[in-house]
Amino acid sequence: MRIAVIIPCRNAAPWIGVTLRSVLEQTRPPDRILVVDNGSTDDGPARVAAIARTAPTLSLLTCPHPGAAAARAAGLAALDAQGGAGGGADGVMFLDADDLLGPTALAA
Repeated sequence: MRIAVIIPCRNAAPWIGVTLRSVLEQTRPPDRILVVDNGSTDDGPARVAAIARTAPTLSLLTCPHPGAAAARAAGLAALDAQGGAGGGADGVMFLDADDLLGPTALAA
């Protein structure tokens, strides 16, 4: 089973690193993590880019439309463009930039 995680991010610099750590440290890590920035004025996107340099499944996308719903839709469309529904993933999980996952959430 292939799993993708989409995380909208707008001015989430204080939380995005902890959120990404909770996703990256899963006992069953996702096959793809896409953070979608939709208008941040803080250094959240830079923090994501720094983490992505050491996490090959993580990428950052910029969405020109405001709002978490637009960011989720842009992330799903980007995955779809890379290989059918959900980018070939069997499941897509949407998280907010300040959500945390327990270590076995994706395995369950």
